[in-house]
Amino acid sequence: AALFLLGWTDVSFKNVAETFFTKRVGVDYYPWAFLASSLLLVGTTWGIGRLASRMDLLRLLPRTFFALAVLLLPIWLLVRAEVPGIYAVQLILQKQLTSISLIVFWVAMGELLHARQAKRLFAPMMAGLTVGTILGSLASGPLGAWLGIDVLLPLSAVTMVAAGVVTLPLRNLRPRFDHHRGRP
Repeated sequence: AALFLLGWTDVSFKNVAETFFTKRVGVDYYPWAFLASSLLLVGTTWGIGRLASRMDLLRLLPRTFFALAVLLLPIWLLVRAEVPGIYAVQLILQKQLTSISLIVFWVAMGELLHARQAKRLFAPMMAGLTVGTILGSLASGPLGAWLGIDVLLPLSAVTMVAAGVVTLPLRNLRPRFDHHRGRP
């Protein structure tokens, strides 16, 4: 369910970011935006990796989703206000949101599942991500036409919050003996 919602969030946010960037900034600047995003990704993935190494991953997972959802709301307000530069920032942040959420998810799953479980569950989890991406993509067009393309940002925040909510019970599924952190 969490990956389904992440797939939906990712494609909705991506559709908004790329639509506005193409219309307001232009396709000539895509390489620069992707370069900036990639450079920023080096820092954000390093930072989230350090954070994950110091925290309880099954608590970090929903908190990360909630924090990323909250981040979408000021972006939406800045887009509505047509603040100069927000369209490039939005495109850059979209890649960060996707990467951070998936890294934290998979690292948390690594703490929760042993190798045999992971082998069995990887395909259904990825199917959830794929179905969420497909349905989110199909819904983005009609929702954007009906409510306005910018309204997909708060809707993405809602789906990200829902992803956080469905990960809350994972803390109760923690293996009885956690050998990675030395806790009983």
